[in-house]
Amino acid sequence: MLQDFPEEYEDKSGMRTVSGTVTLAKNEQNLIGISIGGGSPYCPCLYIVQLYENTPALNCENLQCGDEIVAVNGVSTKGLTKTELAKCIQDENSKVTIQYNKLICDTKRGKTLDIKLKKMKHKIIEGMEPTTADALGISRAVLCNDSLVRKLEDLSQKAKLAKGIVLRTIRSMKILQARISGHDQMAAAFKSIAGRDSNHQSYLDLAKIHEIMRTADRELIDKTKPIISDIIVFTDTIIPDARLTVKKYADVKFEYLSYCLKIKEMDDEESECIAFNEPLYRVETGNYEYRMVLRCRQSSREKFQNMRKDVLEKLELVDAKFQAEFPDLIRTILELRAEHAANIAKIENHLDIFPIEADLDQQTFEYGSSSEDDPVALDALSKELDSIELHEDCEKIENSDTLINFD
Repeated sequence: MLQDFPEEYEDKSGMRTVSGTVTLAKNEQNLIGISIGGGSPYCPCLYIVQLYENTPALNCENLQCGDEIVAVNGVSTKGLTKTELAKCIQDENSKVTIQYNKLICDTKRGKTLDIKLKKMKHKIIEGMEPTTADALGISRAVLCNDSLVRKLEDLSQKAKLAKGIVLRTIRSMKILQARISGHDQMAAAFKSIAGRDSNHQSYLDLAKIHEIMRTADRELIDKTKPIISDIIVFTDTIIPDARLTVKKYADVKFEYLSYCLKIKEMDDEESECIAFNEPLYRVETGNYEYRMVLRCRQSSREKFQNMRKDVLEKLELVDAKFQAEFPDLIRTILELRAEHAANIAKIENHLDIFPIEADLDQQTFEYGSSSEDDPVALDALSKELDSIELHEDCEKIENSDTLINFD
């Protein structure tokens, strides 16, 4: 196919190049930190495929993936293979001067429908087994070893624990609220009885005890509410915000992996054509499409690395906040409950108002003709009522698990 075009023909697909020169100092391994692609006999130009981390080529900020290498120390690279160019760079001394043609392209053009479909594919297989993903031809190296996802899962488990504690505490507060209403009603009832009974002091004491218990319950609720609010801020605001941030990070990560997969497919296509000795148009005309995808991958990788760093710092701050504050909040709730229980027990231990004398009408326990006709049954019923200890029954009701169902 190449003979159908002029010798210097290049299909730039709307892209352009700008010439430049850069001098790089080699590192201790005698490398400048680039990976080379293209070259004779299949491609008319040599270009940069990858810039390695912490190397002179990446640190100089002039070279980018997809840039064409025109000359090294004034020696043209035209007609060289990528292996010969690599040897030429290695044979130089401590410094290498590279003349290059910088590729000017819009990375938005590289975000094609194929990339979007690959991105969606990565999202779908995120929860798959590695064997299933390998069968689909998608690398899971970054997915399986992503510490950020594991850290988010750990935070989600902690948030679930905190939310469970909040729900149970709120339920117990509702029970306390109902008990406060009961104390109010009991206090009002005993005061009403005291106003009509000769033994009014005992009923007034009972009313006062219910008022004291109501006050203790109210204080526990008022002191617990701010603590619950702080925990709810963590479970309903901080964790969802962190989850949204990780979701954005995952979107960038999937895009980067999609470009990696696209490049692998293009490499496989090129290798297949070489194996069958068939010319590939894009390779013979400068491989600009491939070089644009390389640039897109580099741009996506930089965005991915920056966001990963930011997300990691954010998750560490959230985790540190949880570790520092959550145990103290739970400890405070337990201390408040223990103090409340001790106060209630102290009140009950000093409860000395029984038995209570009551002025009852002669007809009080007459429930029908059977009672009037059976004085023995009436006498037995009166004795049974006199034997009931009210404070023990109240204690049984308060300690009953059936009233506090957390499930």
